[in-house]
Amino acid sequence: MTKSVLLYFDAFCYGDVRGLLEEFKDKEIQIVRGPDLNDSFSEFTIQDPDGYRIAFGG
Repeated sequence: MTKSVLLYFDAFCYGDVRGLLEEFKDKEIQIVRGPDLNDSFSEFTIQDPDGYRIAFGG
């Protein structure tokens, strides 16, 4: 029997989270989760026009 795993994103990308967050806010891209910003790991999730959720962390 296999377990189902429900994810809150369709893709996950590592990068400059704080820089991307500011860029996406400036472009009024919809942020659907977060941002969760801290010293060890930061993350947020956007939703694209097709409904896919893309999480960014680093």
